[in-house]
Amino acid sequence: MNKFFGALVCLWLFLLNGQAFPATVNDIAVSITDTCTVISVITDAAAYKEVHVPPPPRIVVDFSQSEYSADKPRIDVNKGNLIAVRIGQFKPDVTRVVLDLKKEMAYTIKKTDKGFDILLKAGVLPEVGKEEKKEIIEPEVIEEKEQKKIIESPQVPEIFTYSTRGRRDPFKPLVGLASEEDTLLDIRGAQVVGIVWSPQERYALIQAEDGEVFIVEEGDRIRNGKVSKVDKKSVDFTLWELGRTERLTLRIIEKE
Repeated sequence: MNKFFGALVCLWLFLLNGQAFPATVNDIAVSITDTCTVISVITDAAAYKEVHVPPPPRIVVDFSQSEYSADKPRIDVNKGNLIAVRIGQFKPDVTRVVLDLKKEMAYTIKKTDKGFDILLKAGVLPEVGKEEKKEIIEPEVIEEKEQKKIIESPQVPEIFTYSTRGRRDPFKPLVGLASEEDTLLDIRGAQVVGIVWSPQERYALIQAEDGEVFIVEEGDRIRNGKVSKVDKKSVDFTLWELGRTERLTLRIIEKE
């Protein structure tokens, strides 16, 4: 199967060789206002395609017949509901933009004179022509702000790196992928390393036995089960294995 897939890729690249793409994605930028977060895609592409992918929550937008010309694969944001923005050449003729989110949210895509803007709705969208103070997020430069959250010991840093290891990467072609169940968190041997608990948000950071860290909320799927409850000091899980139901509780690791 791997040899067959490799041959198809080589044939595809051969057919595309020497052809100039009609569009180029030149750059991407993130700006934050009091009312919304704007991801600006600088491109001369005329159209886009929204792609629906399985959890974790993401917004995926493809620009077909385009080439990504910038050297900016990722912008870490960690503001509000947006974790990071990733962009790259998904296929030889497709540029893909991925917004990694903490949870599902509404958004709008608008055509601009420089390309397209993806607007994450945080309340009322700004009026056209109205000047607002913007906060520009540059790659690798993230301003830390105090957040009104109850963080149990040990304290969880406000900025963390989102990793696709153990989860489906939207840049990876669908051929040869492991089953979705294999990409989920396996709590056997896992540890709770942090809990964010407030009336508005309740989620936990779980470190799997192999060192991978997962962000989970109540109701999220895990391998052979789900997250039942996130409390201030512990996380409850429900497991279904071999025709029986098992309840399991993991408590947060306290500082020594």
